[in-house]
Amino acid sequence: MVDLIIIGSGPGGYEAAIRAAQNGLSVQIFESKDLGGTCLNRGCIPTKALLHAGEYVKSKENAKSWGIEFTPNVKVEQIYNKKDAIVGDLRNGIAKLLQKNKVEFIAQRAQISNGTSVVAEGKTYEAKNIIIATGSSPAMPPIEGLKDNPLVLNSDAFLAEPVKCSKLAILGGGVIGVELASFCLDLGMQVSIIEAMPRILPMMDKEISIKLTALLKKQGAEIITNAFLEKVENTDGGLTLYLKDKKPVTAEKLLVAVGRRPNTNDLFLDKAPEMTKGYINVDEKFETSLKNIYAIGDVIGKIQLAHTASAQGLYVADLIGGKNNSVNLDVVPSCVYTSPEIAVVGLTQEAAKEKGIETVTGKYLMGGNGRMMISDSNMGFVKVVAEASSKKIIGAQLMCERASDMVDVFTQAIANQSTVHDLLKHIRPHPTFVEGLTEALENIEGRAIHI
Repeated sequence: MVDLIIIGSGPGGYEAAIRAAQNGLSVQIFESKDLGGTCLNRGCIPTKALLHAGEYVKSKENAKSWGIEFTPNVKVEQIYNKKDAIVGDLRNGIAKLLQKNKVEFIAQRAQISNGTSVVAEGKTYEAKNIIIATGSSPAMPPIEGLKDNPLVLNSDAFLAEPVKCSKLAILGGGVIGVELASFCLDLGMQVSIIEAMPRILPMMDKEISIKLTALLKKQGAEIITNAFLEKVENTDGGLTLYLKDKKPVTAEKLLVAVGRRPNTNDLFLDKAPEMTKGYINVDEKFETSLKNIYAIGDVIGKIQLAHTASAQGLYVADLIGGKNNSVNLDVVPSCVYTSPEIAVVGLTQEAAKEKGIETVTGKYLMGGNGRMMISDSNMGFVKVVAEASSKKIIGAQLMCERASDMVDVFTQAIANQSTVHDLLKHIRPHPTFVEGLTEALENIEGRAIHI
């Protein structure tokens, strides 16, 4: 019997395994697919790799203004090969980390039996504790014409190999939809985004949604909101998508990006923990209704982000190992890797108002930032939300170059309950993108220099 068995080797699973081993626990980790889980193999890393390649293609326009002209010769297969090489290197790195920390990796599908037992390929493994980190998979809504249609893809299929078409429709204007749309637009595809909500990125700051819509349309995207797909028909030229009370949309292929479903089917051979719509219910310590069985990441149906799963996994590994973990699991940044990048954390001004919190805000348009002008990315902003009485930082919304890196400043501030004054105590270097943070913070007091 080992101290801990982990099912799933995504960021939450493998990091929990290593932390538990650091805490002196004996650990086994099971994986039915590829080491690294969805994030590494079918999510975060391959998506960002493709977007990076797209940036090279798009750079030809900016280069022209510097007197540098070239015509990209895009070899999509080579882009995907490079992506696969990066994924492979990272996967090998994780394998070495597990080996170094004496974590036993078992490449088999595991099922839970009798509370503390795991069955894999007919063999039973015993553990004092179990962490479920099985993640999620792309959802396919029950719409006529989608199921088993060779012209309909999910994000897994899109990221696995090049999509050979010139006109792509995307069902879903969330993070996955807009990121993959950006890559396709960079490569010159025609793209139609179909979103049921009134705007794309509906869960984010309204200004971000409006500006991203304008940018995608400028690149040639068709964005159809308040749109409900009723059925899909295959035609000689590809597909016809019939929308309720709107004109049909034609495309060669359809990418479905409408969310994800938890990987809990057949996970339990007998007694299962309490669940809601397939997601596993957990308490504040991530323990399920079954004693000593924990669940983290996408499978619990809260915030479905790799870094959230990682933080939760480390927390549980420390909990089981009797170690203190001071991470604030309520403060989670979220990033979208479009161009420019988008990053948010904490509350928007509107969300704070709904909670009855009186706020003050500071905003800086990044078009006046020297580094932004040099990088030819002259559109974007940094917005900071603070509590009016205490000036404590409670939220930030960024849409600019390096937003995914800069949001960490505000994440740390919210976690530590820092004030605007606290964030203005140090000098930021020049010329840098982070100078925009100072301007936005100073703007709260009406003291910004470059506004």
